[in-house]
Amino acid sequence: MRPDVYAVDGYKWLLAPNGAAFAYVSKDLRKILPPAVIGWRSHKDWRNHANLHHGIPEFKEEAERYEGGMLPFSLLYALEASVELFLELGPDAVERRVLELASAVRRVAVDLGGCVDSSPDSPIVTIRFPNQDAEAVAHRLADDRVLVAARRGNLRVSPHIYNDEGDIERLRASLVTLLS
Repeated sequence: MRPDVYAVDGYKWLLAPNGAAFAYVSKDLRKILPPAVIGWRSHKDWRNHANLHHGIPEFKEEAERYEGGMLPFSLLYALEASVELFLELGPDAVERRVLELASAVRRVAVDLGGCVDSSPDSPIVTIRFPNQDAEAVAHRLADDRVLVAARRGNLRVSPHIYNDEGDIERLRASLVTLLS
């Protein structure tokens, strides 16, 4: 697949701060897609501080043309650290581990009588327990410091690499108490 535009917000699966993101714009699209925001960094020679450009900017060919103002450097440094961590661990290893944990969550759900609505190859597990209000269960789990979300009558569980089997066991123990 060769997208013309690809944007990634790193706040969830990349473990970066909210607002840290990156985007790709294909060379062909950059020829016809003007920047939505124009600022002092829009001109192709904006780094020439001694002779700042005043007038209609001439845009660079690179995607930098879409950077209209100051970048949130602290967020981007944190995003960089997150990406470096994932590259160090290896994307395949991260994916295997997250799917392994998601599979363990699915087993817990089925063992406790839950209906799992998500695909076995999804890192996000959606569970519906008969005669249970997902919102109420999510709040009660939060009281036990087990964080899940309620979405459309389902519990949404999203394990990640920072979770371990102890977290899955805490989920099980809390659910056993709540569902009995």
